[in-house]
Amino acid sequence: MESCMESKKQGRISIIMPVYNGVSWIGECIESIRQQTDTNWELLVLDDHSTDGTTELVLKLAEEDSRILPILRQKNGVSAARNEGLEKAQGEFVTFVDADDKLDTQMLSVLRGDAGADEKATLRSVITIDGTVNRTEFITGQKSCKT
Repeated sequence: MESCMESKKQGRISIIMPVYNGVSWIGECIESIRQQTDTNWELLVLDDHSTDGTTELVLKLAEEDSRILPILRQKNGVSAARNEGLEKAQGEFVTFVDADDKLDTQMLSVLRGDAGADEKATLRSVITIDGTVNRTEFITGQKSCKT
């Protein structure tokens, strides 16, 4: 029988990032995503009608990296932005980040390493403020793996 760690999927990870007026920190967040050791991702940046230069910065970064997908929207709030991101995500996996997060370069690799073949599974992680994954748990109706 295949273990949770052995049954990895290699599909794209969709990263959903809502933002409103985040020009002061979004560049660092996006750069931390671009530095991931796992490069099979797309970043959906849902800009909720920012007025501080966020839109222009995200559009510039998207020109440099085709994995960054800006979605310009009317100000409808973070929950509506996340829902729209879920509708537009093309990846087999989905994760959420905030525009002021800074990810450890191994975060996506660690999360993917715990994802198994069960499409109805849940992946939960406890991640510290510096991006270190302290505990990850992969749960299905049949099995649970902890790291």
